[in-house]
Amino acid sequence: MGSLPVSAELLVIGADPVGLFAAFCLGQIGIRVTVLEKESGLSQLPRACMFYPQPQFALADAGIWKAIIKGGGFRSTGIDIRLPPTPDGNDRKVPGQIVGSFPKDPNHDPLGTSVRPPAISMLNMAQPEFTKILMQSALETGAATYTIHQRLASKLRHGRCLLAGDAVHVNNVIGGLGLSNCLMEAVALSDALILVLEEGKPANPVLTMHSDERRQVFQFFIDPVSSWSKLRIQAGEHDDWFFRCLKDTSSAAFERWIDMMENFWPTRIKDMAKVM
Repeated sequence: MGSLPVSAELLVIGADPVGLFAAFCLGQIGIRVTVLEKESGLSQLPRACMFYPQPQFALADAGIWKAIIKGGGFRSTGIDIRLPPTPDGNDRKVPGQIVGSFPKDPNHDPLGTSVRPPAISMLNMAQPEFTKILMQSALETGAATYTIHQRLASKLRHGRCLLAGDAVHVNNVIGGLGLSNCLMEAVALSDALILVLEEGKPANPVLTMHSDERRQVFQFFIDPVSSWSKLRIQAGEHDDWFFRCLKDTSSAAFERWIDMMENFWPTRIKDMAKVM
């Protein structure tokens, strides 16, 4: 992939959405980043294809929303949760029964920016196209099998080596939380590195705090929610608390769910570091 620039302040290993988005966020403020990728090109595996509102806000704040829409991304409103597909008798399958739905946005604009809950608007874009846009955006600033499993590394850093995305955690695809969580992690990691490299905060407490906080997001939000979602769909269960709260968006249970989506998912490292 060529020789390593001697002027690089930071190495990002892996040209996946997490590494590229982190490189873009850091490059925007002038930190010299070099991205290393062992493959000759970007992965064309489909993998993730939708993003929840919080990552959409992060993409808009980073200034690449227009590029995503121009590249074919679009918003859909609401989410239908279905049981597994069933055979139709002609060697094909039909979509499963809808057993729950997130609220729809009454002012839906498929090319607009995201809306705040309780309405849910999803950004839809295949990962290869999304990764290509991130690569192009990062540059402007200076066959594998997917296995369903739940794993979390014991820490996100070892000395000056930092981990993010699938290098740290993996979860099953039900609910589409994986890549959205990884993008939120890229934001948090970028903020932590900005504090260290640009604002002179001590590296050890800042990066340790980042590691601890992001592990908690996976432990207490991503892991249980994605696990519950998979078990719920496999069991054909559609009358538990989750589906009941979707039917009553004024309930306390639904408000708690939305609060997790809005406030627990992001890690506001800069605010936390103010007390250091």
